[in-house]
Amino acid sequence: MKRGLALFFKQDKWQVKSIIIVFFVLFLIVLVLKESYAYFISSSQSVVQVMATGKVICEMTVDSNPNYVENNIPYFRIKVTNTKDGVVSSVPVRYQLTIQNEEGSNGLFYYIDSEGNTSSSTEEYLSSITSLEYTFDTSEATRDFKVYVKASSGLKETVNVKINLEAIQA
Repeated sequence: MKRGLALFFKQDKWQVKSIIIVFFVLFLIVLVLKESYAYFISSSQSVVQVMATGKVICEMTVDSNPNYVENNIPYFRIKVTNTKDGVVSSVPVRYQLTIQNEEGSNGLFYYIDSEGNTSSSTEEYLSSITSLEYTFDTSEATRDFKVYVKASSGLKETVNVKINLEAIQA
């Protein structure tokens, strides 16, 4: 009887060990599947959040000279470029100019760009003008604007101008 009881306990220990091993393996499988799923989700989210951006460069210089007069109408020049210190914008740039009077000034404006585009097809002078929307690609480029100025009174007077360059990545 002792021998039969001892054999029963040896078999019982083996069954307990087998059950523990099975549960441990199941636990590992569940843990690995959970981690794999979490890794997949994490990878998907990081891919979605990746976006390409670059540095927008759009510089403007204004050249006003008292000798700039054409047909008895004074003008000044605006030069817009996509380079700065020899570096070209790494992304395409879309831009627009707004030319208007500073408070208290009575100027009227009309422009012609270096490609022959004008602010008005009827050559009308306005107190505020917004240019066409222009685009520079990623190769070096410059566009010149010749802005004619008249006083609304028709008399000789000083006109103070406010120029706004709005540029965004195209």
